Amino acid sequence: MKKASIDIGSNTTLLLAGEFDNGELVEEFNESVVTALGKDLDKNKFFCEESMNETRNALTHYVNLLKNSGYSLSDVIVTATEASRVATNAEEFYKSVSKDLGLKFNIISSQGEAYYTAKGVAFGASDEEDELIIMDIGGASTEFVKLSLSPFNIKESISLPVGVVRANDWISENILDQKLKSIFEEFNISSFKSSVLVGVAGTLTSIAGIKNKLKVYDKKKVHGEELALDEILKIKSELENYSSEEILNEYPFLGKRAKVIVSGLDLVSKIGIMLDVDKFKVSSYGLRYGTLTEGVIDGRYLTRVIE
Repeated sequence: MKKASIDIGSNTTLLLAGEFDNGELVEEFNESVVTALGKDLDKNKFFCEESMNETRNALTHYVNLLKNSGYSLSDVIVTATEASRVATNAEEFYKSVSKDLGLKFNIISSQGEAYYTAKGVAFGASDEEDELIIMDIGGASTEFVKLSLSPFNIKESISLPVGVVRANDWISENILDQKLKSIFEEFNISSFKSSVLVGVAGTLTSIAGIKNKLKVYDKKKVHGEELALDEILKIKSELENYSSEEILNEYPFLGKRAKVIVSGLDLVSKIGIMLDVDKFKVSSYGLRYGTLTEGVIDGRYLTRVIE
């Protein structure tokens, strides 16, 4: 059965599609475009024009891919997360895109984000793993999930209002440390302390790609990679004096993510130090895998449906 999911995050818009039968997925499309919907969100409270155009273009491209490959758009699960929960013009934007492209947009809660990310990680986990603590750094939020795999059970989760796009904005305003101090005082994440965290989403997979000196992204060389905190700190110290153009020239697989990778490294480093992490184990399976394998969005996790 052909199934597809689209995840509209605060930094990237992602597509996953393929044949899904008897719990097995044969991927046909796995694409990611940096669209930066969360850019300047705290300052403006709305999506900026450039980010909306980038997102619309990415969605148009995905819809054309799916239509030309025999997928039914009515069966495509589209989710949107933190930036879309916050932006005052989200409703207007998604109604316009829905009218043009025929997609239905599910704005999910932070609890839903944690649940479907955990489902995705569980789908890609090895058989010997039983309990995991997941860190999902997005563009505007970071989720932590304490998870039991057998049987599947989310023991605890929390969502922090900081992600790589927000961090990048705050660095440019020289207020990142102040903002993080305030967030860590408001949200107690001490119960997620662990020597090993499973890291999902673009920042961790990008760091794994940098460690392996990739020029072209290769999921097989990223999924399951282990990143010691010391390695992350070393990569950060090497790249923080580079321009985004120099970073992109060295690691072209990053694309537009080159503009925020140093912010991501800074954020991962600070979280790792706070939670006494020795290493991060990278998973390339995230929210879109969870929604695709589940097939529907549980109403408990919906904040709005826009069509």
